Amino acid sequence: MLLLPESDLTDEDFLVHVSEFLVSSSISHLFTEEEQTSVINAVRTEVTQAGLAYTRDVAWDFFLK
Repeated sequence: MLLLPESDLTDEDFLVHVSEFLVSSSISHLFTEEEQTSVINAVRTEVTQAGLAYTRDVAWDFFLK
């Protein structure tokens, strides 16, 4: 349970991010496109060593887990 007074909700996007996290277990806008690309490239070796076919989506899911 997340219990906050309305006065603490200064950022309108906050509830959108909380809702997105609850639904998908991640926040898609947490990283910029450039940061996502860097992360995806950084886990490439680990993805292939895990026996997974390397794609952008597979690498991103691998990073999130």
